[in-house]
Amino acid sequence: MRKAKIKKVNKEQKDYVETLLEDVNSKFDAVIEGHQVLDAKIDNLEDKMDRRFNNVEIKLDSIETEIHSIKSEIKELKNLLAKKADLGRLEILEKRVIIMEKFLKNKFAMEL
Repeated sequence: MRKAKIKKVNKEQKDYVETLLEDVNSKFDAVIEGHQVLDAKIDNLEDKMDRRFNNVEIKLDSIETEIHSIKSEIKELKNLLAKKADLGRLEILEKRVIIMEKFLKNKFAMEL
């Protein structure tokens, strides 16, 4: 194994390295602080989005209920229209029966 040579560092070099390390350390602190600020902002945004999505879900549920109600009303209206159409047919049939009754009355009245 080879032994690494240890080089003696003079005061000036030592001060320079220390200054560089302090500068790097302060920059890391700034990055960490920025990260913490961004993290807090992301948390706030996430909370806002959760509240908004919950509101949207509530509104969608309300719309779904309203659509169901409208569908039920449409079904009832269709049934009413179908009955009304049947009433129209019934009126036509009643008129035909009246005509037949008159015809038969007149025919049998003549024969008697």
